[in-house]
Amino acid sequence: MIPPTTEQWLDIAAGYFEKSQFPNCVGAVDGKHIRIECPQKIGKLYYNYKNFFSIILMGICDSNYCFRVIDIGSYGKESDCNIIKQSSFDVKEKKGVGNALSEAKNVREYFVKYVNKPEFSLSWQNKVVE
Repeated sequence: MIPPTTEQWLDIAAGYFEKSQFPNCVGAVDGKHIRIECPQKIGKLYYNYKNFFSIILMGICDSNYCFRVIDIGSYGKESDCNIIKQSSFDVKEKKGVGNALSEAKNVREYFVKYVNKPEFSLSWQNKVVE
């Protein structure tokens, strides 16, 4: 699967904003453990925290629930962070989307102010630490 271009990432972000008014979101990331039989000699690499052997499918979906990027085959024992670092998501190149890296602080400040508005407060758990 070919990763989206910068223009496509910006279109995905516009789709999320249009549907949920959530700014600067370029995808929803999630993973799934796919159960396998224990491989010979290297089984412990595939043994996950759920107590079975697996490989991991991880994907990024756009606002229309369509996969835009997928990575399949990481060891079951790997954490999400390590999978993303080693994946085909191009996160390791730290290019960002457009000029996202240069605007990251402004985006975070906007997000914190938006989420912490009094009208959104449901409980102490919903607060974003400033």
